[in-house]
Amino acid sequence: MTMHRSNKLGLRLRAYLTTAAFVMLTGAACTTIQIAPDYDPALVAGISKSTNDVMSMYASTSLGTRADTFASRVDRYDQILGELDALAVQAQSRPIPDEALRNKLEQYLKDRQAVPPPVSPENQQKLADIAARNSAKCAAKLNLQAPKLSMPAGGLDGQGYVVPSAFALMQASSTIANMRNEDCAQGLSPDLVRAYRGQTQHYLFEAMAYEQFLNRQGNAK
Repeated sequence: MTMHRSNKLGLRLRAYLTTAAFVMLTGAACTTIQIAPDYDPALVAGISKSTNDVMSMYASTSLGTRADTFASRVDRYDQILGELDALAVQAQSRPIPDEALRNKLEQYLKDRQAVPPPVSPENQQKLADIAARNSAKCAAKLNLQAPKLSMPAGGLDGQGYVVPSAFALMQASSTIANMRNEDCAQGLSPDLVRAYRGQTQHYLFEAMAYEQFLNRQGNAK
């Protein structure tokens, strides 16, 4: 029974990484440039639902967790990760805005503090090292091979452009995946849960702000 659950989680870990890679590799191929992408109410509804699911998960773990009870939470983690990855694909599949609108969008997001603060290369490497260690610990605990992890990276121009809401959803997914692996490896303190929650909340706010921008653009036509 334990081995069955280990294999099941291993498949989910690999599926998560495959989905994230798929978004990055196919984003440009699935998009074309136009003045502004269409506002998608179904996508916004999906982001709202996932936000509710995420906040419910954080409420249930706010007092911290123990690694020996991780099995009772893994399905919930995986459900949320699947939702966020699917929404990222949906967001990225729309036409990308032209350069003029992207400049306008950047200012809109800055005005609403919906742009994450810059992270130095040194701190990026530290975060990547922590994520890799937790992934390796979790994999060893479940007798699995640790996957190779990479931080999502967004392009800003040309065919490397990633739609801001898609990028934010990918970052939210990456954050929760790191939280899941740390929970699996050693459990989570209340302070760690709060830190993960704050980071995830920002990315979900950023995703919703971009979609609100598209709604305003559509209403202005």
